[in-house]
Amino acid sequence: MQMNPLTILNVTANVVLSVSALHLILKVFGHPNSPVYARPYVALLCKAAATLTFIGAVANVWTLSTPGWTEIVLNVGVSCNWAWISVFIDAAHKAEKKVAAKPRPAPMTSKMYKRKHRASDE
Repeated sequence: MQMNPLTILNVTANVVLSVSALHLILKVFGHPNSPVYARPYVALLCKAAATLTFIGAVANVWTLSTPGWTEIVLNVGVSCNWAWISVFIDAAHKAEKKVAAKPRPAPMTSKMYKRKHRASDE
């Protein structure tokens, strides 16, 4: 079966888009202490938009659709944008983990605090 080059380009863009959208869904909403949950309506909107994007991209891959060339240009641009965002979020999370991995002093217990202040009073 010979595939149209535009179909191949569209499928490639939609594979990149679906992988990037799924990555962001898991990265942003994959843990319960995500900052996005501080604003429930924003979280709902973002989750719905990312889910619809993922479903649409998978449907385009599944059907091997060949839309007009303008839509293919749009799909390539959107998939590049989502891929960039996905890579950026991943890099930002890795940088945060490096900062969080640095050893911090243990918090003072009330006994330690009293002992320290008693010693400084003497």
